[in-house]
Amino acid sequence: MQNTSTLLKSLPQNNKTYKKSNLTLENARYVITEKDVDAKFEEFIINCHKCKSEKDVELITKAYNFAKNAHKGETRFSGDAFINHPLEVAKIVANEIGLSATSIACALLHDVVTNTEIELSEVKLSFGKEIANIIFNLTKIKGTANYFNVNKSEVYRLILIGVSEDIRIILIKIADRLHNMLSLSSLKPAKKLKVANETMYVYAPLAERLGLFIIKSKLEDYAFKYLQPDDYKNITNRIKYNRQKSIIYLNKFTLPIIAKLIKRNYKFDIISRQKSVYSIWRKMVTKKVGIENVYDIFAVRIIFNPKSEQTEKEECQSIFQIVSELYDVNPKRVRNWIAEPKENGYEALHLTVIGPKNRWVEVQIRSKRMNEIAEMGIASHLDYKGVRDKKIIFDNKINELRKKFELGINSDFDYLSNFKLLFATEIVVYTPKGKEVLLPVGATVLDFAFTIHTNLGIHCIGAKVNNKLLPIDHRIQTGDYIEILTSKNQEPKTDWLKFVKTQKVQNFLKEILEIKKIGKKENGQIILQQVLKKFDYTPTPELYRQLTNHFKLKNKFDLYVKIGSEKISKTKVENFIKKKARWQFKRFVKPQLARFLPKGHEEIVVDDESNYKVAKCCNPIPGEKAIGERNEFNEIIIHKSICKHALKNKDVIDFFPLSWKTYKARSYKGRLKIEAKRQFGLLNKITNIMTHNLDVNIKAIHFDSDDNEILLTGWVEVYVLNKQHLNLLVKKLMEIDGLKAETIDDW
Repeated sequence: MQNTSTLLKSLPQNNKTYKKSNLTLENARYVITEKDVDAKFEEFIINCHKCKSEKDVELITKAYNFAKNAHKGETRFSGDAFINHPLEVAKIVANEIGLSATSIACALLHDVVTNTEIELSEVKLSFGKEIANIIFNLTKIKGTANYFNVNKSEVYRLILIGVSEDIRIILIKIADRLHNMLSLSSLKPAKKLKVANETMYVYAPLAERLGLFIIKSKLEDYAFKYLQPDDYKNITNRIKYNRQKSIIYLNKFTLPIIAKLIKRNYKFDIISRQKSVYSIWRKMVTKKVGIENVYDIFAVRIIFNPKSEQTEKEECQSIFQIVSELYDVNPKRVRNWIAEPKENGYEALHLTVIGPKNRWVEVQIRSKRMNEIAEMGIASHLDYKGVRDKKIIFDNKINELRKKFELGINSDFDYLSNFKLLFATEIVVYTPKGKEVLLPVGATVLDFAFTIHTNLGIHCIGAKVNNKLLPIDHRIQTGDYIEILTSKNQEPKTDWLKFVKTQKVQNFLKEILEIKKIGKKENGQIILQQVLKKFDYTPTPELYRQLTNHFKLKNKFDLYVKIGSEKISKTKVENFIKKKARWQFKRFVKPQLARFLPKGHEEIVVDDESNYKVAKCCNPIPGEKAIGERNEFNEIIIHKSICKHALKNKDVIDFFPLSWKTYKARSYKGRLKIEAKRQFGLLNKITNIMTHNLDVNIKAIHFDSDDNEILLTGWVEVYVLNKQHLNLLVKKLMEIDGLKAETIDDW
């Protein structure tokens, strides 16, 4: 193995400068000089897309020259010329965060007061009050963070001040931290761990909260590299090994999508996205799986130019539809952050589909605007519609925590915990036995219950949280110990969807509520059919319209569900149908019935139509001999005179013979018994006579054959105008050779 001096001799000999003092076998590299930095600055200023005017170029050039002169002769731990660091921070501010010329100038100047003899007053004199104020706040944060024995809460307090006073302060500080992480290998081990921890628990969550997702991932990966070097190395090696195969696979996966998008005239880019090393490790730990079971290491991102601002969201949905037509979508892995963007302004449609070889592939759909916000953050896109409101929410949370800091009563640990809670996206809670459960911020008792077991969630009525009884919608916090309380009578409710936070629980609830709704719908159908049969009422579209209107519902489905769930009682349905059945009788029959009394008594004409009811046991029709019986409710029930059930009801208080004096009928039920020899076309002959010759409506028809299959016997239920109409039907049917027909008076 080569030692350091041998390695140095083996490096190419040229005019470049190398520093032996800071080089080891791990970090031996070319050292950047001030001359190199000048060349880099020239390239930067030529390609700077944020330099919109000559004035911007002048400001940035002035700031660079001011910083270069202030830092002249200084070097970093890595041996690089110090001015390289502010330039790299400025490039991050411009290219990765997307800030303007003023912020770029501040990035170039951010270390001049801390690391040189330059006073803040000189900065103010040369660049004005706005830039001087930003440098002042950056100096305070850096000056405090540079000491091991400093009160750590002061660091967090100053960061919060920076965020709440001018968002550019913390954005430049994040850019500063990102470049510092690139040169972390030059520091001593203890210092490396301190900076890595601070980066992981303060700066990375802060970057995520501000929507700087690329920077957040970089910060996490750089910190993870020093906090858990072995895991970092193993995962990166595995990614490198599979990278080429993954690229070939994703190319094959995207070809059909590209073809469809071109056909629909979309202007778009498709790029592959690699999951960060730290994110892969976290998924492996939380899911307790190996890297081979992490399916979304590589994902596809579709970035399109919308035809107009108004059609942007609609086009996102259209592209979603195109992808779902090509590949099967996992409904549990669909994330719609367009309908409801994240608090940091993130908007996109995410879906996971089954690609070739049955492999899961994540697809992200964004417009160009959405992509810029996702990559550069909320602060640099405040002019976009809807983003300002998200920043206001964020600022309110910052100010709340800032007030806590200003009270000065908490320990450093409490301050760090509060700071982490502000920017956390997940919480850690515990079962009564101490098992750790990871949930999103804002999760409730019900989220926890479903996460432990679906049956716990279904029957959950509340919980003991840290031995305190709390309801199912209580928001749980990191560190809570939770014991779920259940009842076998509890069942999922639609209202639960209003407060559950976990997407998985929301999807499960929607499924179970839909199944439950379908079950109630089927039960409601059965109940309604029973009621209609009881009152011998034929269902029609008009009836369903009247029912839905009466109960103030939107459609037939809702009617069934309400009846099936007993929110509309069976009694209420019966009362409604009962009235409609009477109305149907009056409308089609309108009988005028005379009561016959012994001689000497005055004849009474019964004309209160609302009191008539046709008996279900015999179904009398106009023209037939009938009797009437009156019950205690003053209702008159009409029976055929030969009905064996007449007069047997205990509720009857009076009875009398009736005749149909006059009537106006449209249809009444009658029944025929038929016997006939089996012959070709028999059924056709019967139905022709009924429907074509006599305009009889058939309600039901049934035939059986004897053992020798020679004789057919059966019955037909029909609607006729009156008794004469029914008798005529019998006469006509008897004209069929070998057929006998007769009315059934008692059935």
